[in-house]
Order: sequence, then C-alpha cells, then structure tokens
Amino acid sequence: ALEAALHAPPETNVTTQTLLAWEDLDRWPLGRLLDTLSDLQRPAGTGLDAPLLVALVLSRVGLVSRAVACLQAGLQRQPEHPLAHYKLAQFLGGQNQPEAALQHMLQAWQSLKALQAPSQFLHLEMLNQLLMLLQATSQYARCPEWLEAFAQHCAALQQTALSPAQQQRVREAEGACAL
Repeated sequence: ALEAALHAPPETNVTTQTLLAWEDLDRWPLGRLLDTLSDLQRPAGTGLDAPLLVALVLSRVGLVSRAVACLQAGLQRQPEHPLAHYKLAQFLGGQNQPEAALQHMLQAWQSLKALQAPSQFLHLEMLNQLLMLLQATSQYARCPEWLEAFAQHCAALQQTALSPAQQQRVREAEGACAL
C-alpha cells in the first residue's frame, strides 16, 4: 500500500471534509494509517491525501527525511496544500530548520484561510506552532497579530457545541499559546 500510494496521482483539491478528517489523523496508530493507505487504492477512496499519509507513515517509522521528500514532491503537484505545508513545517522544525519551517507554516496558514473553513482545532494548532516558530526565529514583533488571530479562532471554536474532550483540547491550546 505504501509503495502504491507513492505513485498514486494526488487529490485535486483539499476540502473542509479533508480538514475535518485531519483532526485525529495525526494521532492514528500506524496500523490504521496503513489500512487507510490501502483504502486509497479503492475507487471510493477515503477523501484523504496519499502523499500526506505516506509522509505520516514514513515519519512514524523513523524515516523523517523521506517524509520530508515525500511532502516536498506532493507540494510540487499541489503547492497550496495546507496540511502538507503544515506537516512539512513540523518536520523541518524538528530538524532544526526554523526559518524554513516558518515559511511553510505561513504558507499552510494562508492556504487554510483560502479554504474559508470554519474554525477548528487545526487553526489553533497551526497558530500555536506559528507563534513558537516566530519566537524561535526571534521575530517577536510579529507575535501580536498572530496572538489576536489565535484569540479570534479560539472564541469562534468555543461558540460551537463542543464535547468535554474538545473543550479540554481548547483549554490545552490556550495554555500552550500562553507559554
């Protein structure tokens, strides 16, 4: 499944449904990721993106440099893919490349905003990481505008019907942002 997904044509666009599926995708066990890659080979598919799933699998098995290459290749085909930029930023940050990570996180944010998706945890997670990258690159003057964006999306998310677990995630995101 992994090899087939590497050679599969990319999804043509990212939708709000894809973003909603992403909410828990990052926390899936490796077996579920591999099963989902197999499902991508079926005509009905899952609505998820093969290069993104392949990159997650590669990173989970310790092949982060291959995951980075996979995401970069996917971005050649889909340069506005917010989730690919987001994961690439995370991987580059972990490889001590904060400037490159910041650029990809900013692109992820712009691409996410272009989708006009309603506020969700992904917005808060991206903004938290963007703020951390601004600090890592000593760009403190840019933090207030992003803190304001975080507050706006946090308020919007709190206006929706959230389960106790989701409310806890919002509180955790607020706490991480305060740090």
